[in-house]
Amino acid sequence: MVPMFVFGIVFFLSLFLLGRFSATMARLENNRLLRPGAGYMLLNAWLCLAVAVGIVFVAGGAVTSGFLRRSRICAFCLRSQRSRP
Repeated sequence: MVPMFVFGIVFFLSLFLLGRFSATMARLENNRLLRPGAGYMLLNAWLCLAVAVGIVFVAGGAVTSGFLRRSRICAFCLRSQRSRP
């Protein structure tokens, strides 16, 4: 699981730096065609980071140790899911 996390972080950094550079270049040169691609790349970078953190969260045993059951937010979500027919 650690190599997957490291790969996710490296991929996040490369996507984030390239997306940030593209967004800045599009803003400075007033290039309207580059803006959607830069935004999409930044979105993918943040999603990649979320997946990498999720991998660490699951691999670290937080799911099986009962951490999620002690969390108030997750408890509220689980309670509302159980009350549905």
